[in-house]
Amino acid sequence: MPLIRLILNLLWFFTGGFLTGLTWLIGGLLLLLTVVGAPWAFSAWRIASYSFWPFGREVVWREPDASVIGVGCLGVGMNIVWLILAGWYIAIGHILVAVP
Repeated sequence: MPLIRLILNLLWFFTGGFLTGLTWLIGGLLLLLTVVGAPWAFSAWRIASYSFWPFGREVVWREPDASVIGVGCLGVGMNIVWLILAGWYIAIGHILVAVP
């Protein structure tokens, strides 16, 4: 299995993973330039690592915690702001990389 993951990761990296990961890294750097966006920069870099080398990684489910700021009405509002300001062009970028 490790050999298959290596082959899939290399194939992914050279057919679009490098470009998508690089855009996430640059996006994280742009977020780091602002005080407000700094906390999201580290999340963008974490997503970049998944974009570069996705196979063999595991996403772990976390139970919702009411004490976390990103849940509830505030979380919904923050997700809407994210969709308007950044989500749509990131999705379009991934689609453009996927379609040759």
